[in-house]
Amino acid sequence: MKNISFTAEEAEWLTKLLLQRISLYVDIPKVKPTIIDHCISAILKLEEKLTVKLKDWERTVCASVINEDLPTYEKQINVTDAFSLVCMTADQRTMLYYIDMGKTILKKIHKPKQEALPDYNFNSLYRNQYELLSKLKICDLIYISKTDGNNVYKIGFVYKGIEASVYELSQQINPGDLAFYTLNMDAIQYGRRSFSMVTDRSEAFNLLSRCDDHKYPANQLTFFKQLLK
Repeated sequence: MKNISFTAEEAEWLTKLLLQRISLYVDIPKVKPTIIDHCISAILKLEEKLTVKLKDWERTVCASVINEDLPTYEKQINVTDAFSLVCMTADQRTMLYYIDMGKTILKKIHKPKQEALPDYNFNSLYRNQYELLSKLKICDLIYISKTDGNNVYKIGFVYKGIEASVYELSQQINPGDLAFYTLNMDAIQYGRRSFSMVTDRSEAFNLLSRCDDHKYPANQLTFFKQLLK
């Protein structure tokens, strides 16, 4: 058994889920007492210290209580695109926090040779996507490419002159699409070479405000204008 280190928040949440499971099992006669014992032993270890060694059945009950909650959270928040992230209520943001925590715990307690992980995207955490949104909101240099007329078809955000994040407005932006890449040349020089213009946040916002909203996926312009406000 290897040592597994939890944060205080992870241990507290996992303990809460295990206690809820015990309360449920007590009222079900068919549940074997040993399953309740595994829950209790896992709780006792988590309450004693944050770095623990969990037996196989303790790992199993921990994974089970998490896997019961995560799909429910996912359905309730319904993240369909990147715009959904900027419209989340405080309660929904809390659910996203626990989804990330659940994925993190599952990766920690997983034993690769014994069991397969559930079908979650463990490489995509909502907290990372919110960090990217925060970076986009403070980019001062903006790249713009326009079609005929007033419509913008491509926009780029430059972070501190060394990273860029580029999007085609005709494509729906999903949370997993949010990303920055490193520029290998001067940011302004690159922008003039690859886009119609290099501008600032204010002018980019004005340009998007003059676009025909019907020519883009739903909420697309609203999403980027929110980033530029």
